[in-house]
Amino acid sequence: MPHKIALLNGRLYDPLQRTFEKTNILLIKNKIAGIGYIPDDDDSHQIDIKDNYIFSNIFLPVVRATFKNSTPSNTLLTQAQQYGITGCSIIPTQKNQCYGHELAPFLTKNHTHGLNILPLHCTTPKSPQMIGLWVTPDTPAITITATLKFNKALISETPYTLLKPFLTAYPSARWHIMLQKIEDLSLFNTLLKDTIKLSLSIPTHFITTETIETLLPYIKNQLIQSIHCTPKNGNSLLHCFPLLEDHLTITDIHDLYSGNILALYKLKLKGVAINHSPHLTIFDPKTGNVKYTILNGKLYNTTHKDKSND
Repeated sequence: MPHKIALLNGRLYDPLQRTFEKTNILLIKNKIAGIGYIPDDDDSHQIDIKDNYIFSNIFLPVVRATFKNSTPSNTLLTQAQQYGITGCSIIPTQKNQCYGHELAPFLTKNHTHGLNILPLHCTTPKSPQMIGLWVTPDTPAITITATLKFNKALISETPYTLLKPFLTAYPSARWHIMLQKIEDLSLFNTLLKDTIKLSLSIPTHFITTETIETLLPYIKNQLIQSIHCTPKNGNSLLHCFPLLEDHLTITDIHDLYSGNILALYKLKLKGVAINHSPHLTIFDPKTGNVKYTILNGKLYNTTHKDKSND
């Protein structure tokens, strides 16, 4: 890949100003060297991304990954590039494994992969250096109470009927649930009205023309706060973006893909600024197709093989 790349005419979303701005971004050696005007005689490899949107820090609530020697398989990085994901929390698919207590070496090993990967604890935490706890029906009470002492989020995909006793037992906890059945929405909403600190993540395949009107009230009342991919959905994370844009503000949509989860985990990731190595997703808003993913400043072409990216 060329060491100097200019992305031209993209529409960059600024989460602080809550606006889009048509702009150019110059990357030199995986860092932002310029924003805005780029001279016509600039010797960079120029890529026209006219009419495409640019989102920073698209973050999934959680993904599962197979580990080998404390490192996730390459499949995770490949899928992230294709789906437009630039960060995620992670749990191992293997039973009885947890890298939550090895946070520093884990992050060091995975920094070179580009993807922002942060492990969720699966066992009793011994340090506040964690972002949250993965809760299953077998999670001991002592593990949950230890997590709450550090004021960290509880993440689960446990169905409503099995999870309700946990929710009512720990009403002051910050719960984020990966929704399994769309029919459970009204049940979880009842708990929200009982002032339980609860939010949901819905899989992309739940968002259709037939369901959007049902989902909108739960998005607007902040019960649904994020979107995630599942193995059932082979499309990119953003394939439902056109449908969402017909009904929501761009700020609400960006929060579903990024802001709400970063707030849940209390994360502050690098944005678009000079000398930053950004995490960006470039996509067609009319189709939701991801064109490019930029991980730690490195450009990946997700639509076709480009020799410039080899």
